[in-house]
Amino acid sequence: MVGSRACITLCDSMFALAIPWIVLSATGSVLWTGTVASVALVALLAGSLVSPWLVRRLGPEPVIQISFAANMAGMALIGYCVAVQGLPVALLILAIVIERITDLTGNVAIESRFPELARHGGVPLPKLNAIKESLMTGAMIVGPALAGVMLAVFDPVVTVVVATAFYAAGIAFFQPVRAVYRRGPGASASAPSIFGTLSWLWQRRHLRSFIILLVLVMASISSIDDVILPALIDATTQNPADIGWVLATYGIAAVISAMAYARFHDRVPDALVTRIGIAGVALFFAGLAMPISVGPFLAVTFVAGLLSGALGPIIDTRFLTDTPASRRLPMLAALGVLAIGAAPLMVVLHAAMIDRFGVEPLAAAIAGLLLLSLLLPLDRRA
Repeated sequence: MVGSRACITLCDSMFALAIPWIVLSATGSVLWTGTVASVALVALLAGSLVSPWLVRRLGPEPVIQISFAANMAGMALIGYCVAVQGLPVALLILAIVIERITDLTGNVAIESRFPELARHGGVPLPKLNAIKESLMTGAMIVGPALAGVMLAVFDPVVTVVVATAFYAAGIAFFQPVRAVYRRGPGASASAPSIFGTLSWLWQRRHLRSFIILLVLVMASISSIDDVILPALIDATTQNPADIGWVLATYGIAAVISAMAYARFHDRVPDALVTRIGIAGVALFFAGLAMPISVGPFLAVTFVAGLLSGALGPIIDTRFLTDTPASRRLPMLAALGVLAIGAAPLMVVLHAAMIDRFGVEPLAAAIAGLLLLSLLLPLDRRA
């Protein structure tokens, strides 16, 4: 499972950089780039809405295999679109929909058995989540850097082929643990709906602030790979590799932070680490708002990654430990809806604002909103 998640994340992070750059280079339009990214997010959202029903109906393992097959088919069509002369944007959008629509559904099926996997391996759930986050972040370091260099040196289709090969490797790594996902009903036996579970989560006061933070952070970063960084680099250095270096720098620091959380999670209050993490994300956007060159911005990015790298493990662990097993599957789907529900609109909105005002005012506004969120209560009282 560890190798599978790392390879698939590596593939996704390569596509996250490559597709926006390819569209922006072919069309010259930030708005078109944002539109393509928005369609991808809508497809993710649509898939997440049916994920609990699918997993309950078919079981986790078949849903994961269906997700793998749909992703491979979509990637093959994306490769064709990039290879032909003159980018067929409409066909590319169709390919992205095919590739994205089952992606989050497969992830929900995988994550639904994480507490069981932690118990099976004798690993505390916070530590397992931190290790998972570190490995996925590590893949996010290599992916954008590799994609950026490859786009600068080779034809874009080479980047698509290499990313697809990593995804195929992820499928191969998953096969030895298929039996774990067939064993017992686990979370897939849960019956509550996504929206009923959202209501249930919101009524838990100790989870409400984490819901708000999840929505705010995900809405803020929804267009980083797809719009904000491509637009910034296109207007400055015009070197796609620089996008990779920014994301890699953040990723390296985030891995260090997540691994530290895995080691010391039982010694540091989660509320404190969460507030430090939000401040780190705000610092990253403050750096985007500053008129500085790539070198100093990389330094700011590294500090921001150190501060915010433990956010993912903390939020994952909080929801997994405070949600009963009967609601785990719809909870994971509900979090997926919360994480990407506003993203399609935000990506287009960010693109339109950048077209009109530039990156710096948008980044400053986002940093301000994130700093305001530090006032939210983060205690565990129900």
